[in-house]
Amino acid sequence: MKQPKTDFTSLEEALETPALARKLDLTDQNLSELSPQIGRLVNLQELHIGKNKITALPSEVLSLKLLRVFKAQQNRFLDFPEPITYLPYLEEIDLRENKISDIPSRIRNLFHLKRLNLAWNNIQTLQEDITWLVGLKHLNLKYNKIVRLPEKLGLMSELRELILDWNHLRELPQGISGLRKLRKLSLAENKFEVIPLCITQIESLVELNMSWNLLSHLDGNLAQMPYLMDLDLHNNRIATLDPGFCKAPSLKCLNLRDNRIKELPEEFVSLTNLRFIDLSENNLKDFPPVFCNLPNLRHINLRFNRISDIPSCIEGLQQLRELYLGGNLLSYLPAAVFKLESLNFLGLTENKLTDFTLDNFENSAIQGLYLGGNPIHKPVFGLDKLRFLKQLTLSRHIENKEDICNKLCKIPVHIQ
Repeated sequence: MKQPKTDFTSLEEALETPALARKLDLTDQNLSELSPQIGRLVNLQELHIGKNKITALPSEVLSLKLLRVFKAQQNRFLDFPEPITYLPYLEEIDLRENKISDIPSRIRNLFHLKRLNLAWNNIQTLQEDITWLVGLKHLNLKYNKIVRLPEKLGLMSELRELILDWNHLRELPQGISGLRKLRKLSLAENKFEVIPLCITQIESLVELNMSWNLLSHLDGNLAQMPYLMDLDLHNNRIATLDPGFCKAPSLKCLNLRDNRIKELPEEFVSLTNLRFIDLSENNLKDFPPVFCNLPNLRHINLRFNRISDIPSCIEGLQQLRELYLGGNLLSYLPAAVFKLESLNFLGLTENKLTDFTLDNFENSAIQGLYLGGNPIHKPVFGLDKLRFLKQLTLSRHIENKEDICNKLCKIPVHIQ
C-alpha cells in the first residue's frame, strides 16, 4: 500500500492534503513573501524558506504549533521574525545571512530549542533573555558586531558548541566557566589580547579557536584543561610559549601559524599526544629538535621560516605522514628524511636545493612531492619508481623535466 506524501516543495500541492504535510521546502524559489495559507498546515514540523527575498512572516505562522525546524537563511529579514517565538516545540532555527540587529525577549519561551544559527547578521548586544534557553546545544553568532556577552551565559548548561568568530569581543563574562558541557568554543577574529582565565576553567572544552586576535603570549593556564585536544591560535602576535603550557595532557592539534615564535621551550617534549603541529610563517631559524622526541607526530608544517638544516634525529618520527618545509633556506636534505617510511607528502618548494636524489626512497609511501622553486639543475632520476606518487611539482630548472613528465603522464606534474 502506497504511503501518503508528507514532504512537499510546493505550498499549493501541500494545501491539497494540508493535514498530511510534515515538511515544506520552499528553498531558493525567489519568494518575496510567504502566503498566509501556510497557517492551514497545522501538522507541519519542518519549514524551509532559505535563499529567498522574504522580509517578514505572516501572523498565520502562529498556527504551526507543532513546528520543530525553521530555516530561513539568506533572506532579507531586518528583524527577528517574532511569530516563531510563539511556537513552543521549535528545536532548530536558522536565520543566518539576514540583517537582524536584535533578538526579541520572547525568545526565552523556546524551551525546546537546541540549535540557533544567527551568523552573518548585525547583532551588537546579546540580552540576558537568551540565557533562558537552557536546552540549547549549538549557538552560532559568527560575523556579527557583538561587543559583550550576557553575564549569566553559564546558565545555558546544555551548550556544546559556541561560535563567536568575527565579532568585537575583548573580554568574556566570568559566567562562561559554568558551561560544563561545552566542547567547542570559537572566538576567531575578535580583539582579545590575552586568553581569558575563565576559558581555562571550562574543563569539558575539547576544541578552542582564538586565531586572528591580538595574543602575544601562550599562557600556561591552558594546561589546566584536561580534555583540550585542538588549539588554533594562528595569526596572532605570539612570541613566547609558557613552559607550563606544555603540560596540556590531551593536546593533539596545535596551530601557531603566522605568529612571531623564534624557538620552542624544552618542555615542549611533554606534549606526547601531539599529532599535528603548524608553525609556518614564524621566525624559526632551526628545525625544533624537540619534535624528534614526539613520536606520535603525523603532520609538521614549518613553511616560510628561516630553517637551513634538518637534524638526522627526524628519522625517529616513523608515524609522520606530512612534512612541509617550503619557503625556507634548505640547501640539502639529510638521508634521515628518506627513511620516514610512513611519509605521504613532502613539501620542499622555494628552498635552496641544488640537487635531489632518491636514494633509499623508492619503496616509500610518498604520494605528493613538491620541489618547485628550487635552483635544481641536475637531472632527477627514479621518480617513476615511486609507486604511490599522485602529485608532483618540479623546478623549472631541472634538465630532464620533460622526460619526467613523459614517464609520469598519468599524474599531474606542475613546473614551478
